[in-house]
Amino acid sequence: MLGGFVNLWAVLASTILAMIVGFLWYSPALFGNQWMKLVGKTKAQSDKEKKRMKPAAMQTFVAWFIA
Repeated sequence: MLGGFVNLWAVLASTILAMIVGFLWYSPALFGNQWMKLVGKTKAQSDKEKKRMKPAAMQTFVAWFIA
């Protein structure tokens, strides 16, 4: 790591902000309905895939930490 310093608060804040932006972007209030229609997904399929949100948040945190 060449003696660098990782600000964990910045990593945590970046992860949370990325998740919030993604949540808003794909919400029905913004572009969620159009996106689901374009990719051919149903509401039931979307609900089933919500289980993957926690691992995705952890992956984002790790990616920001490494960057």
